[in-house]
Amino acid sequence: MRLTRLMGKSHALLLRHYLLWVCSYCLMQGLTFVLVMPIIRALLDLRVDDALLWMLPLGVGVGVGVVLTGYLHYRAAHSGFQVAATLMNQLRRRIGDHVVTLPLGWFVRANTSRLGLLLSQGVMEILGLPAHH
Repeated sequence: MRLTRLMGKSHALLLRHYLLWVCSYCLMQGLTFVLVMPIIRALLDLRVDDALLWMLPLGVGVGVGVVLTGYLHYRAAHSGFQVAATLMNQLRRRIGDHVVTLPLGWFVRANTSRLGLLLSQGVMEILGLPAHH
């Protein structure tokens, strides 16, 4: 996995936890949608009595699903920001380690402007992946 290589093996557990939170969030969101579908279908068909019958057994499940989905979304987002911060530190450190090995003649206006663009936009685009799952 490329992201694991970029972050380093010491941070692989952090990435695995992030993926676990995101998958859990997605599964809970899907289950909650499945539970609410009979209620929505009955309401769209203007069968209010049927919707009320579905609300009795499924209403609690939908409520619990909404709360759990919200919690899992929060944990996934928090974990995503941790991954993004770690990734940013690792990328900047690796780029910095490489830049110090370059000869002084490399540092002309065109090269330094491309490097600045890479450090600002390129790194930020990569950070958007885990931070905005």
